[in-house]
Amino acid sequence: EEQDISIETVREQTNYGISIYAYEVDEELEFCIMSDPRIYSDKQVSILLEQLVKISKEIAENPNKKVSEIEIITNEEKEHIFSDFNLTSIKYPREKTVVELFENQVDKTPDNVAIAFEGKTLSYKELNRRANIVANKLREKGIGREDFVAIIADRSIEMITGIYGIIKSGGTYVPVDPTYPDERINFMLQDCQAKIVLLYGDEVKINSAIEQIDLKDAETWNGNEENPEHINCSEDLIYCIYTSGTTGNPKGVMIHNYNVVNYSMCSRYNLMKYAYDNRLTKMVSITNMIFDIFVTEIITTLLNGLTVYIANYNEQRELSSFEKLITSNEIEILQTTPGRIKQMLMQGDCSNLFKSLKFIMLGGEYVSIGLVSKIKEYSDVHVENVYGPSETTVWASYYEYKDGRNCIGRPISNTQI
Repeated sequence: EEQDISIETVREQTNYGISIYAYEVDEELEFCIMSDPRIYSDKQVSILLEQLVKISKEIAENPNKKVSEIEIITNEEKEHIFSDFNLTSIKYPREKTVVELFENQVDKTPDNVAIAFEGKTLSYKELNRRANIVANKLREKGIGREDFVAIIADRSIEMITGIYGIIKSGGTYVPVDPTYPDERINFMLQDCQAKIVLLYGDEVKINSAIEQIDLKDAETWNGNEENPEHINCSEDLIYCIYTSGTTGNPKGVMIHNYNVVNYSMCSRYNLMKYAYDNRLTKMVSITNMIFDIFVTEIITTLLNGLTVYIANYNEQRELSSFEKLITSNEIEILQTTPGRIKQMLMQGDCSNLFKSLKFIMLGGEYVSIGLVSKIKEYSDVHVENVYGPSETTVWASYYEYKDGRNCIGRPISNTQI
């Protein structure tokens, strides 16, 4: 039996997201681009073509030009980058320190819950009072502006109180993971020349001649509860966080007060704006204190009146425990890595986990569109890609996933990319 076959469209399938061909036709150079529309938009392809034309013209005009001297950016892109994209300058309390802003928030919401851990809570007023005791003890022991004070602590209310105590004393806090080998801990303490070490935890101890304050000791919490005199300026250091480094030894990244103030108070960083606009008040802290994104969870939040729920070790590691923490407290904001989300999704149904969440920040690793799509299957939660090296103060850019594209987004306030 005779059959008619007609082809309506032709589509070539390759294993590449984009393929570029160049060939000569009648003494002219022509370019052909094939791209996956799921990855590259028409606008992106159009920009790429414009860049290829610009490069070709530069080479034709000066064949001996070095590759490093060829400018890829078109005049239109230049205008976009140097004008609207990077016009991020806004006023913020640059002359204020984190301590001043925290104490302002204490005055505004003294009885609101600041932190919660394993069923225990501290109000803003109580957190400030307990931090003052630590701060005044440190002052009595000679801690002053920008002196380095290490804290080696298990996850706890005391961990947060100790950090705020160091900041309020005028010192610079240096978080150290209690599970680190002794050699690594001693390197960090010697490298930053820590004057005092705060300790908390049943198994937390160090072999060092540096003076130590045990936050487990009940006597530590007896002392002067008044706000210590402000001795810092916004130019002073607030923390030194050690990254893995490229030489084999940890590298200390030092950040100033004004950096953290801009990061925490800027209007172009969507976390606080979205939280304010949608009346979100509860964030979970799942991050180890040695990472800079911990700053979002315990400083950015508390300078803006939120409540932080500190996940214990089990809640960090076990999906069922973490899910219970989220659902029982109706947590709304989560900051984590894509890897952790993948682990959660692999362990089973996440319907309850995503039910109360309204805002998720994903950073620290590459974020795939597929992962975001899986999250969106459970909930219409607001998901953002947040990006920035430790040296730039936690996140330097943000991008809301809403159009199927993936990028690091736009710079936060007073930041250029």
